[in-house]
Amino acid sequence: MNKNDFIKIGKITSNHGIKGYARFNYFGDLENFDYKEVFLEKGGKLLSYFIENFKYYKNYILLKLKGIESINDVETFLKGREVFIHRSQLQKLEKDEFYWFELIGLKVYNINGKYLGIIDNIIETGSNDVFVVKQDKQEKLIPYIEDIVKEINIQKRKMIVEELEEI
Repeated sequence: MNKNDFIKIGKITSNHGIKGYARFNYFGDLENFDYKEVFLEKGGKLLSYFIENFKYYKNYILLKLKGIESINDVETFLKGREVFIHRSQLQKLEKDEFYWFELIGLKVYNINGKYLGIIDNIIETGSNDVFVVKQDKQEKLIPYIEDIVKEINIQKRKMIVEELEEI
């Protein structure tokens, strides 16, 4: 298995109860969680776990993985581990829709070709996402709206944006 074929989707933070449920901090939208298999890294290898059950709890997901039967199992085998899925498990997106992990690290240029930095983070605001673009120690915030973001090219790992006074 090539590690580049896997996407980190969250981290197991603790146990929940005594029957083998793990508290899972999922990086995506909770309502979109719909996986049957996840992978956890141990000793440099990704180990497959099948999901027996999951429940929504506050801002977390409670995961019950096959073979994990007790609080001790969670503490021993799961706690603190990052959780991955295989790329083939990703839901298909519409044209001009992207996963955040695809956008992080893109080089950002204005329409005149001036390099502005790389996308370091994305902030979800409710109305539109905002890209945090870093160059050296400077940060620029670029709203993800059609009038500003002119082109996103995942293959070329770059994004073109409209020149703004504050950029």
